[in-house]
Amino acid sequence: MLKLTELNFRQEVIDSDVPVMIEFYSRHCGKCAMMEEVVDSLEERLSRRVKFGRVDIDECKRLEAEYEIEIVPTYMVFKKGMAIACMIGVVNEETIKDRIEEML
Repeated sequence: MLKLTELNFRQEVIDSDVPVMIEFYSRHCGKCAMMEEVVDSLEERLSRRVKFGRVDIDECKRLEAEYEIEIVPTYMVFKKGMAIACMIGVVNEETIKDRIEEML
């Protein structure tokens, strides 16, 4: 899982040749902690076709503002540098997987 920051976001997400699924989270968020295992499992299942990364909104205020993150966890799928899907809150693994696969 990539740790995405304001310094590497452009290179790892915007300029990526493959789709990227990002989890915007906070270390202080209980729902984020609940979802960590789900996101890690998705990465294992889909890592051949999709890159996975996490943005800690407590450390990346500019990204939080730019992508209008109001609730964590928030999941965004980027393709060719553009956010093409967004899911918010606790979401089951199959729902996220299906949404990602729709975007491929």
